[in-house]
Amino acid sequence: AMRAMPPTDRHNYTKMRKEALMLVFKDSGYDIKNVKPAFEAFMCARNAVLVYDDSIRTINNLRKKGIILGAITNGNSNVWQIGSLSSLFDFSIRAEDAGEPKPGVSPFRYARKCCEEIL
Repeated sequence: AMRAMPPTDRHNYTKMRKEALMLVFKDSGYDIKNVKPAFEAFMCARNAVLVYDDSIRTINNLRKKGIILGAITNGNSNVWQIGSLSSLFDFSIRAEDAGEPKPGVSPFRYARKCCEEIL
């Protein structure tokens, strides 16, 4: 599915995964109305990550010092849906939000803009 996507969408893992599910469902004879719930189940599992206690402590220590904290990912995980992380970040940026993946400059410009809005 990724090769068939225009280069401008190749960083959009949400779109790519939904289109891949659509193809698999069609090829397997499954009802495509189940693509949405299948993707939602995938995202639920995708965001069920193990966050180490040391990470939480470190993030909390940085927050206590007044440091603005953001998450930047090339994937489509969502820190707002990860219970132990949901209240720890000031912003979260996915490649699909920024228009390109890291190491491109757009996610970092977007992060700077988020920081400026917070200040």
